[in-house]
Amino acid sequence: MKTRLLLALLLLLLLLASLRSMPAFAGDHPLPANVSQTGPIGLHASYLMETGGRLSLEQAIAAHARGAFRAVGTPVPNFGIGSVPVWLQFTVENPTAQPLERQLHIKTPWLDRVEVYFRLAGTTRASHVVADRKAFGQSPGDNRFFMLEHDFEPGLTELFIRVEKPDPMVVPLYLLTADEGRARERIQDYSYGLFYGFLLALLAYNLMLWAGLRDASYLLYSLYLGAFLLMNGSYTGHGFQWLWPDSRIWAQWSNPLLVLLYGSSGLAFALRFLDIQRHFPRLYRAITGYLGVFALLMLLAILTGSHNRPLKNSVPTSPTRQI
Repeated sequence: MKTRLLLALLLLLLLLASLRSMPAFAGDHPLPANVSQTGPIGLHASYLMETGGRLSLEQAIAAHARGAFRAVGTPVPNFGIGSVPVWLQFTVENPTAQPLERQLHIKTPWLDRVEVYFRLAGTTRASHVVADRKAFGQSPGDNRFFMLEHDFEPGLTELFIRVEKPDPMVVPLYLLTADEGRARERIQDYSYGLFYGFLLALLAYNLMLWAGLRDASYLLYSLYLGAFLLMNGSYTGHGFQWLWPDSRIWAQWSNPLLVLLYGSSGLAFALRFLDIQRHFPRLYRAITGYLGVFALLMLLAILTGSHNRPLKNSVPTSPTRQI
């Protein structure tokens, strides 16, 4: 009996310790603009999902005032696949006597539509609508992600952000100085350069092996590596920046289509390399049938335009400035 009581007490103490160590929701505490914020700021944000239809900015403000927003609770807000549009809110405080210029980074390149509103003393001082249908370079910041520059006046500035996307809705938010933004981009450029360079060298090596040995496995492996590079470039925004900067329609469809190409090429390589058709004919037919069905479903999605449906009713009901 005593042992059970001691174990229960120990578990209670561990639970209390874990609760104390968990990061508290900082949404009620403004984010200081004069303090370096090198990580994502999702813990300072709250959110509201548009479950009952599109909300105007005024309706979102009223909902926040009556406490309808909930704490994000994680550094990076993640609302899953097929999420309804979401409003995010957080407050930035400038305790100094001078305006502070900061950059708001939203580091997800595949979001369909992002609306950002900066409010000071109950008045909307700046508003931006970043659409997913524009060529590279026409969005603010000339960046592969969404980036806005804003001068935060002394006092409290509220930010309301509306995000829309039927694909995975992940919204990593950063508030950085210009120097911090350039430093992060520089590190990422070197990292991706090393990563892409290694894979391109491996791809070229396998192409040379195929040219010399005429073994289809090397060609299929090269196609698999190429598909992975394209898929990764689409998800990181490099594809839109370097390869298809003038095609927003392809930028919208590139993620699911290149995922299909990447998975199909990987399976094709495995089927050939392991000689599945000869050793396991039923498994071979099942896999090829699965690929055919998946490709057909993707074609139907393209023909019906299902990927774009959530945008049909996304016309703002409050005045905004199209960027």
